[in-house]
Amino acid sequence: MLLVLIPIVMLFVVIGMAVILIRKQQRTRDHFASINELQSQRNDLLPDLLDIMSEEMDLQPSLKKQMLAYRSKTMARNVAIEDKIAADNELNRIMDTLMDESQHYPELRSESEYIRLTDAWNDNNEELQRARDSYNQLIKDYNYSLQSFPTNIIAKLLKYESKAAFEVQQTIR
Repeated sequence: MLLVLIPIVMLFVVIGMAVILIRKQQRTRDHFASINELQSQRNDLLPDLLDIMSEEMDLQPSLKKQMLAYRSKTMARNVAIEDKIAADNELNRIMDTLMDESQHYPELRSESEYIRLTDAWNDNNEELQRARDSYNQLIKDYNYSLQSFPTNIIAKLLKYESKAAFEVQQTIR
């Protein structure tokens, strides 16, 4: 009787660990989807913001094109999460530089549409940073589960791999 009961208990333990890993993976996907939604809302602001900045700051067309390419990459469905994160980091780096440079253009900074768009951009970035922090915590927990015994065995059987975290530290203005 005991010989029959031990394998049954072991099977339930293995299934329980697999379910836990599946749930953690799904939570990371769901949270990344919410980050994508916030990025989409922010990225909708980018063309108008760049148009206004281009008029006042004489932005290079190649810079605008590059930023819109990063924007497209962050919104693409067929791009790996790591590549989306890298594109978002580059977009943020360039935008932070442009926002800093805009300080030298008082006419631009007094324009109501520019103020509205930058406020919306900054508010969205604050929300994004909170969502990224939460996502990073989920990723940390998920990756730890993949490395810990005995769930690492189940993870290898399910072919689960570690996920990348956001390493961006957005400047809050």
